[in-house]
Amino acid sequence: MSQLPYEIGKVEDVRYCLSPVLDSFADAGGTASTNGTISTAGTSADVYPIVIVGKEAYGLIPLKGAGAITPMVLNPNTPRGGDQLGQRGSVGWKAYYVAKVLNEGWQARIETAASAL
Repeated sequence: MSQLPYEIGKVEDVRYCLSPVLDSFADAGGTASTNGTISTAGTSADVYPIVIVGKEAYGLIPLKGAGAITPMVLNPNTPRGGDQLGQRGSVGWKAYYVAKVLNEGWQARIETAASAL
């Protein structure tokens, strides 16, 4: 089994991955001075979210076909509202995509504090 991005290890069938998307909640926990946990302001513990997702807990469906992606191009050198000299152009697209939670029992979020990182 290949390693996932940000993966830091695994135990049996559980893989541990870091994520730049999940930020800690500064000073959202209990009193930091009594339990020795990390704290941003020194009063309450910082809380770190851990997301656990089981296999087939969610499904992803990228829709395919002729109408699934609609490209849009605005060429420069064409004067239009807000760009009277036609100095700007852009390229974008619209795409259809579906994501669905299939089993909420196979997902969990744990919030914890840490004494060291």
